[in-house]
Amino acid sequence: MVEYALPNQQLLLSVNLHGINFTFGISDLKQQLDDAADIMRHHTGPIIFAGDLNTWSDERQQLVTQTLNNLGLHEAIYLDDKRTKAFGLALDQVWVRGVKIETTVVPELESSDHNPIIATLTIEQEAQ
Repeated sequence: MVEYALPNQQLLLSVNLHGINFTFGISDLKQQLDDAADIMRHHTGPIIFAGDLNTWSDERQQLVTQTLNNLGLHEAIYLDDKRTKAFGLALDQVWVRGVKIETTVVPELESSDHNPIIATLTIEQEAQ
């Protein structure tokens, strides 16, 4: 996690999370997400939350979706979705609050076991 100072006196919180993997159930992933959520809940400015969330099961994806939706974040949409998948579910995700997602591109690469997500983002202007 890192905070970036914006020109309008706001702070942008950037969270890059590698979701815990290879555990029974979802309790360890839930604890990891809850720890991040505690910080995001108290952050008043824009947020970018992204990473390899290891959402390879419906239960894991539901936990991520519920946790981040409850914080007012929404997930990026991928028109040509070439994100790395396990059991048919995307592992890598980008979520935002107070940030507009202009574009997303997921190029296929052979240099990693995950395809990167390239996103163009714009900080939303505060309501006047």
